[in-house]
Amino acid sequence: METGDKIGDKAFALTPALSFRPSPQTVFRFNYRYEWKNDPIYNPWEKTATLYLGLSSYF
Repeated sequence: METGDKIGDKAFALTPALSFRPSPQTVFRFNYRYEWKNDPIYNPWEKTATLYLGLSSYF
């Protein structure tokens, strides 16, 4: 059934990252993710933050 109400359930995220390459075959990466989202009935925005740390080695 269609009521004409606006639909919520939106999400927005910002994800900056820093990478460090101490050698040509190794990468350390630090990511930070900040996210805002709300649900279909427009409750206040929920804010979450996540930190990621990664290591890659190519051989």
